[in-house]
Amino acid sequence: MATNQYPRIFVAKTQYPRIQVVNSPPEGCGDEYPWKGGELVLLLGEIQNMKGHVVLATKDGKIHWGWHLENFREPEDHEL
Repeated sequence: MATNQYPRIFVAKTQYPRIQVVNSPPEGCGDEYPWKGGELVLLLGEIQNMKGHVVLATKDGKIHWGWHLENFREPEDHEL
């Protein structure tokens, strides 16, 4: 009997979820970038079979996936 196998999304090495700050949009991204620099997002985890890419949620409840981890950074105390 076949069973449904769901892909594992989160990497256990790093503690998720955690709040991250959006860096400025990458050069050449323009209007296609869905966030403004300095915006807070909730980083849910790294996609296991797409190393360096993450799943995240915005304050309005939208889920985004496949974005590069390098586009986000840890917030400083005054940003929270």
